[in-house]
Amino acid sequence: MVASLMSDALSSAHQEQLVLRQSKPGLGTTIAGLVLTAVCAGGIVRHDAEPVAWLGMIAFGVATALLLILRFWRPGILVITPAGFRKLGVLGTVAHRWSEVSHFTATSPGYVYPRRLPKQVVFVCPPTAPNSAERERVLGRYGDLKPAQLADLMNRWRNRFR
Repeated sequence: MVASLMSDALSSAHQEQLVLRQSKPGLGTTIAGLVLTAVCAGGIVRHDAEPVAWLGMIAFGVATALLLILRFWRPGILVITPAGFRKLGVLGTVAHRWSEVSHFTATSPGYVYPRRLPKQVVFVCPPTAPNSAERERVLGRYGDLKPAQLADLMNRWRNRFR
């Protein structure tokens, strides 16, 4: 299915655009958040280490609520067109022309000690001001594509329409 999506995306470029929805957060992560929130709620009910339980309840509860919202709502949309691409999200829209992007790669955008973050599609934009340097930006994960597949798809569109 993924291979057919990639070939259809390129062969049917005359359709003007390809729209991909944001990937869902992992089920394991969501369940872990629910379990940790329940453990903290249990600590509050039993009055066992109550201040720590409240702190955990707030931290894990907010994160779990966000994961549940993203799991069912998925507000992010990636629109790929011959002119460039747009990322539509909760905080607004960011658009880039193909001429503004050098290449796309699947890499980890950083780390949170002691692990690297999961691979995502990263792209490089030219400087926006005369004295600024190039900037790496994270595209994210969209559709059912693995990061390497999405990077390949984006590079194919960029090479074709640049």
